[in-house]
Amino acid sequence: MPSSKSRRLGAFILALVVVLIIVVVLTLGVPAARRYKNYLSGMWIGDPGFLRKAQLSDLQLFVAPLEGGSRQGYLIMTDLDGNFISNQAVEMRVNTSMWSALRSSLKTTADTFVSPQVAFEFDDSGEPPIPTTLKLTLSILDGSLTLYDDEKVYAFMTKDFSASTSAIEAYTA
Repeated sequence: MPSSKSRRLGAFILALVVVLIIVVVLTLGVPAARRYKNYLSGMWIGDPGFLRKAQLSDLQLFVAPLEGGSRQGYLIMTDLDGNFISNQAVEMRVNTSMWSALRSSLKTTADTFVSPQVAFEFDDSGEPPIPTTLKLTLSILDGSLTLYDDEKVYAFMTKDFSASTSAIEAYTA
């Protein structure tokens, strides 16, 4: 039977290991979550292959920097004839948990962040152009953003870096 002194030492070592694990998770997770949150901001343009398959002539999504738990934005979608499917402001709430970002940052082959839920609120009171709740995959390596549910991909876009810089500067001015 272990002595009380060795039990206290064992409990101390266990507590120390738990504290070290928490520090490592926070050290890796917080910067990773911030990186994905920052990368999401900007101008996203529909991938040409996706546009063909979706029978769209244009797809643009501006995502503003995070403010108070949500992001303002603007969605433009046009059909093959150039008619607007969407031309409206949108508010996004992205579930960006630190755990998802930590898992994503530790992957070496596919640096992607997956959010199980993105909620959209559209300014127009009519039928929304995409479902109001979707999943999101953001890849920094590919420079891509995908919005989808269990049945369909609603948007596959790539980041336009020069337009992103200008749009974010104009938004924050």
